[in-house]
Amino acid sequence: MRLVLRYHAHVESSKSDERSEDLDDVESGSTGARAYLNLIVDLRRSAAAGDRVVHGLGVLPAETVNPADFIDVGLKTATNLITVRLRRDNLYLIGYLPSYRSRWYEFSDTHLIEGSEPLPHDGHYTTLEKKADASRRDIALGFGPTEGAIDALAQQGAPSSVKTHARSLIILIETISEAMRSTVACEFIRSKWELGKAEKPTLRIVTLENSWDDISKAIMENHTVTDRSIAIYIKEGTETPTLQDCVNVIGVLLRGGH
Repeated sequence: MRLVLRYHAHVESSKSDERSEDLDDVESGSTGARAYLNLIVDLRRSAAAGDRVVHGLGVLPAETVNPADFIDVGLKTATNLITVRLRRDNLYLIGYLPSYRSRWYEFSDTHLIEGSEPLPHDGHYTTLEKKADASRRDIALGFGPTEGAIDALAQQGAPSSVKTHARSLIILIETISEAMRSTVACEFIRSKWELGKAEKPTLRIVTLENSWDDISKAIMENHTVTDRSIAIYIKEGTETPTLQDCVNVIGVLLRGGH
């Protein structure tokens, strides 16, 4: 499998910054796991706004109602190619484009891709889990599931296979978006990639994913997380994480109102 980073940033001045970088084949095993990690690190760097750094972490652009900055990531297996599009300001996956189509599929709750075909549902986890008939904690992650998700979404009429379609979207959201946000999620997936295994994410991983906004806010405000329902998952074995412990679980910061 080959992962290809295509970065498109469209700024208010109407200038655009576009680059395409072919990465090494991302197979299972240690070499592939390193290539996967390198991709996520590159994506975090691409998404961060300018040179602003807080406690060593890049910061995303401010969220806007109608963002014009996106990151496209090409995902190619031996037989199929799709491109997924992320909002740069919050890393939400908003749509995907199979290679046989010229028209993007886009979640029904966003209207950001010109000429796109709306999917019959939004992109919220609650909706996707219902369509998949499975929670995130029931869906295994790793090289095999990622490859399978790409192949499934690349098929003609993919949205009509409701369960498979929703599961595949969850897998790619976890593998790209959540791995960019959370170092814990990224390391979990990288380690499974290296071992050639697929495993379901832990409660800690899912809790930290759900808490990215809160943890980012605490770091931006220069203090630790005090909400115990989040704090106990930041550093295993302690209920009182330090600010640095919070920094350690985040890949890139959500700017929010800062």
